[in-house]
Amino acid sequence: MDEDAFSSFGGGMGGFPGGMGGMGGMGRQRGPAIVQTNFSVSLPDLYKGCTKKMKINPPKGEPKTIEINVKPGWKDGTKLKFPNQYQNQMGQEVTVEFVLQEQAHPRFKRELDTLVYSMDITLGESLLGFSKTIETLDGRQLPIARQLVTKPNFVLNIPGEGMPNQKTGVKGVLLVRFNVNFPYSLTEDQKVGLKMLNIA
Repeated sequence: MDEDAFSSFGGGMGGFPGGMGGMGGMGRQRGPAIVQTNFSVSLPDLYKGCTKKMKINPPKGEPKTIEINVKPGWKDGTKLKFPNQYQNQMGQEVTVEFVLQEQAHPRFKRELDTLVYSMDITLGESLLGFSKTIETLDGRQLPIARQLVTKPNFVLNIPGEGMPNQKTGVKGVLLVRFNVNFPYSLTEDQKVGLKMLNIA
């Protein structure tokens, strides 16, 4: 078989789960065969779109490069087929099928077209208000400000700052979830101050 044809794929894609399909009737079948492999894409690249170049080494002939134009909003598990890329050792035309794997992001979590961001704030900021920024997946600085009391796990809904829909291009919502960092202890002066504010 020709598994070695894909030993030079880039991007840390690993092996080929499932091997080659469509090969019933060994020795007589001359229909297409399918080789499937994963390719990894970061969340910022899925937000903006990008181009991936993947290298294959057919069992015969020169190595070749397949270019994948990743569209904004593509989802984990998206499949792309490239038919008739080469012939394997049995004379079958081989279709290469790529399966997209979305990389985890350290700050954002994706839920379909929604982005979720967790923001830590102090107890003082939760009571008195704050002004902060979030760096978006395309590098912009998005201002986040509140003058009201922010309770733990309060969620701020920001339309148009989520992931683009892969069909319409319309961006979903960004949900900012606030985590209030409570102090382990208070000084006597802090306790007096809170009592004066009728909080404690």
